[in-house]
Amino acid sequence: MRGFGWLVLLLVLVGVVNQMAVAVPGVTATGNGTALTPVPNGRGSAYLDTTLVNISDTGMQGDGASRRGRLSADGRWVAFSSVANNLTGDWQGPAEDIFLHDRETGVTEPVSVSSLGAANQASEQPDLSANGRYIVFSSVATKLVANDTNDATDVFRKDMETGDLIRLSESEAHEQGNGDSRGASISTDGQIVVFESAAPNLVAGDTNGLPDIFAVTIRDAPMIHTLYLPSVVRD
Repeated sequence: MRGFGWLVLLLVLVGVVNQMAVAVPGVTATGNGTALTPVPNGRGSAYLDTTLVNISDTGMQGDGASRRGRLSADGRWVAFSSVANNLTGDWQGPAEDIFLHDRETGVTEPVSVSSLGAANQASEQPDLSANGRYIVFSSVATKLVANDTNDATDVFRKDMETGDLIRLSESEAHEQGNGDSRGASISTDGQIVVFESAAPNLVAGDTNGLPDIFAVTIRDAPMIHTLYLPSVVRD
C-alpha cells in the first residue's frame, strides 16, 4: 500500500508539471495538452505565430517582390509596396504600387489609385495612421492628381474610407514642389505628415539649398498648412 501511495503522488506531480509547462515560457508541454514550441531569441524563448501578408483575397501569393510593411496600432492593417500584379483581382499596375491588407478579413486592396485612375509610375515608402484609415506614400506617378507636371517624386495621402487622395508636397497656395519629396511619416490621427524634400518652394524663406524636413497639417482638405523645419549646415 505504501508503494501504491508513492505511485499516486508521483502521477499527481507529473500532472502539475505538465500544467506549469503550458503556462511558463521556455517550457514545452507534451501529452494531451497543447504543444507549444519555444523559439530561442537570445533572451529566453518566445512563441511565434507567423502569417503571410502580401497575398490576395483568395490567399494567392504575390507574383512579385513586396517590401516595407507598416502596421496599424492594433496590428489589423498592413500597408506595403509591391510589384505583384495578382494581389487585387485584375490589377495590373505598371510598376511598384501600394497595397493595404486587412489581417482580420484577408482582403487586400490597392492604395496608389485615385478617381483619375491607377498610378502610372512607381509608388513606395508607405506609412499609415493608427487606425489604418490614412496612408501616406511617395510616388513619381503623374496621374494620381490633376495637373501633376513637376516631373518629381511627390508625397500623397489616401483616405481609405472616402477614397480621397491629396498631394502634400506642395505649398499652401497649391504650388507643386519643384524638387523630389519622399520618406513620409504620418501621425496617429492621420492629420499631420512629415517628409523630406529638396523642393525650395514649399514655404517662403527656404534658401539653404539643401533637402529639408517639412510638417504638413491637413486641417480641412484640400486646405494644407506646411511648417518648415530647415536643415542645419554644420562646419
